[in-house]
Amino acid sequence: MDATNRVSLALHSSPGVYALLLGSGVSRAAEVPTGWEVTLDLIRRLAASRGHTDIAHPEKWFVDEFGGEPGYSDLLEELGNTPTERQALLREYFEPTDEEREQGVKRPTLAHHAIARLAADGFVRVILTTNFDRLMEQALDAAGVAHSTWASADSIAGGVPLIHEGVIVVKLHGDYRDTRLRNTVGELDEYDEPLDSLLDEIFDAFGLIVCGWSGVWDAALRSAITRAPSRRYRTFWCAKDGRIADEAQSLIDHRQADVVEIGSSDEFFSTIEQQVNAIAEARRPHPDSVEIAVATAKRLMTRSEDRIRLHDSVMAQAIRVRDSISDQDRYPYNQTASSPELKSVEGIVATIGRYREDTDIALNVLAHVGAWGDGQHHRQVALRALEHVGSPDRQPSGLSVHVNLRRLPALLCLYATGIGAVSRENWAMLRHVTSGAQLGDQHGQPVPAFAALHPHLVLDNKKLAQHLLDNNEKLNRKTPWDDWLHQTLTRPLMPLAHRADQYELLYDRWELLLALIAAGEGVNREDGSGPWWPGPTVGRLEWRHAHSRPHPTVKWLQEHEGDLAPALFPTTGDPQELLTTAWEAIKDSIGSNRW
Repeated sequence: MDATNRVSLALHSSPGVYALLLGSGVSRAAEVPTGWEVTLDLIRRLAASRGHTDIAHPEKWFVDEFGGEPGYSDLLEELGNTPTERQALLREYFEPTDEEREQGVKRPTLAHHAIARLAADGFVRVILTTNFDRLMEQALDAAGVAHSTWASADSIAGGVPLIHEGVIVVKLHGDYRDTRLRNTVGELDEYDEPLDSLLDEIFDAFGLIVCGWSGVWDAALRSAITRAPSRRYRTFWCAKDGRIADEAQSLIDHRQADVVEIGSSDEFFSTIEQQVNAIAEARRPHPDSVEIAVATAKRLMTRSEDRIRLHDSVMAQAIRVRDSISDQDRYPYNQTASSPELKSVEGIVATIGRYREDTDIALNVLAHVGAWGDGQHHRQVALRALEHVGSPDRQPSGLSVHVNLRRLPALLCLYATGIGAVSRENWAMLRHVTSGAQLGDQHGQPVPAFAALHPHLVLDNKKLAQHLLDNNEKLNRKTPWDDWLHQTLTRPLMPLAHRADQYELLYDRWELLLALIAAGEGVNREDGSGPWWPGPTVGRLEWRHAHSRPHPTVKWLQEHEGDLAPALFPTTGDPQELLTTAWEAIKDSIGSNRW
């Protein structure tokens, strides 16, 4: 596989977890001078002001004249009497004149714009740059990407924690509008503590794509890369025309980096953007297919005479999902250890991505059936579709993680239908699909959907969830799989929730109601005759609002328990008593302070 293709696949499969390290080579096409070129020109100006013109070696002249290495601060103080004069002096190098603007000089390059669009789509979140210019920020502004710029120890120390930040541009050597710049060998020998700590966090937790940086001059940056304790993700090092300095080769060996030969940064990042978009497009259902399927189901639900057509339309989606799950070439779950790629994190992540893609239309349709299906026929259609998706052809053996994942489409469909029902307080639908739908457990014994599709049975690898969550927030997640489900279902449920905060409310209520139904059913019988399952779980509610008194979701339950009790437990016993018993079984998990 071509090295550029590997970069594109890595960005697409792990959005937001590859940091970019950009050097002066990325701004070269914009005819922006490097920091050292600016320094030499400032020395020439200083020399001219002292009567020395046409000096052949500016750096040597400065050392001979002043007895030390040239630095920005010293040069600017000599050439400008006030901060305003010094700022104006630097702007000449980095801001275009009207003529330069017409010629496209000192403007964001193709590389800058490609990176900005990748950031807009969530594939890039952290951008490190040794450049003083603001071309990257200008490109992000043009793409409508909100971002933060950290160019000094003060801005780093005052920023929010990295896991909570959006897109950030870290200017390692400073910003030309701030004369506290790093450029000389001495200035680049070590960083201040806030920047060093930030780089330690980034180089440990993120993958790295290096472009336009030679690795020669910046000893502090080399040191930060070298001391990174682990490499969770790969490093890609772009080598223009295959040229690699000795210092860069040492870093490449240390990080076990993949070398990517490029012609230019413009060509490289433009190609990466095109390939990432092509991969995303190839794996995405046709944009109209989801909308048409949902619109068809909503229209057919409005008239009783269309009940057969509704049944056939919804079941067609369920059959399509089940046929996909049964495709041994697409999901080779029962391969032997001779197929190590099936056991790799990358292989499992790719499998989960395929399940999500293959289920997209069905779960979107079922979310709306759950919301608007107000008749027995609608409930039966949702139940049959869920049972069909959740009953793939059973094989006697296979890799456990892949065997378990065969229930992932049904789990997504159950959650989508249930949250859809919660959005319209369609309690009859909620009860029907969670308890009425019967699926075989791991031994083929029929159990309610909430037991057969328990997240801890389908998704049993906590470390794997860390590779699926966006924005690197995985590092602090207490319930990563529940958070992944919440994140994955955001887009299909948003048309019913309308707002992000409303979706949060619906999801919280769904988790609580599902846990109550599971606890009230008493699947784990005292005599041990019932099927084994992990028991009711409240998911994200174990940590959300943990310190809120009263817990907002619990308060909602208490305010509506008169309506909820008979809806959740309509068949046996006293509904209010059953609700109270179920609540007693799970309440210790709500608002727990054990974290």
